[in-house]
Amino acid sequence: MNAVITGASSGLGKALASALSKEGYSILMNGRDGEKLKNASKSIKNSFALQGDISEKSAREKLFSTAIKKFGKIDMLINNAGILIEGPLDKMDPADTEKVMQTNAIAHMEMCRLFYPHMKKNRKGTIVNIISTTGMVAKENSSVYAASKFAMRGFTDSLRFEANKSNVRVFGVYPGGMRTSLFGSERDISKFMDPKDVAKAIVAMINNYENSTGDITIYRMSY
Repeated sequence: MNAVITGASSGLGKALASALSKEGYSILMNGRDGEKLKNASKSIKNSFALQGDISEKSAREKLFSTAIKKFGKIDMLINNAGILIEGPLDKMDPADTEKVMQTNAIAHMEMCRLFYPHMKKNRKGTIVNIISTTGMVAKENSSVYAASKFAMRGFTDSLRFEANKSNVRVFGVYPGGMRTSLFGSERDISKFMDPKDVAKAIVAMINNYENSTGDITIYRMSY
């Protein structure tokens, strides 16, 4: 079994790579920071690193072609990469709005567009979209970030209807705050969840629904 994980250089992505490696998976880890990603991969058995920013089309295509070349068959895709830019709408830079939507939503949709046909052809595969509780309950000063997450929620739910016909599983994961670099250094995240615990819960969910292709599965953890 093998898996491709984006945003895997730290936080939840790295924790998921470690957890799946212990389950016997080979992992292709992707992230923007090449040095950080390389160091993360060194600590995880049967993992490989490929630097790239998936908000760029060329990086997405290279990730897919590398996965095919390395594994032959792709069993799992985990869309985990993301950025957080918050603030009142009237103070948001249009460039930041575009960056958030491109990274958190469009890039993931395009990743699925690349990987899903391969899984559909094989009539087997799992797509896991890491979204956020903000994709279920919006909050103040988070309109653009919430829009990106609500977009992924709708996309994931809709794709599931298509994928069910081809025995491809689609999971939407809705975690609350985790102790990761996503929040920068200004926010107190000491009471947030450990990404290792969240990763274990996600892997358990995947294993428990091994034969399910029809259920809408949302795993929500809050703080």
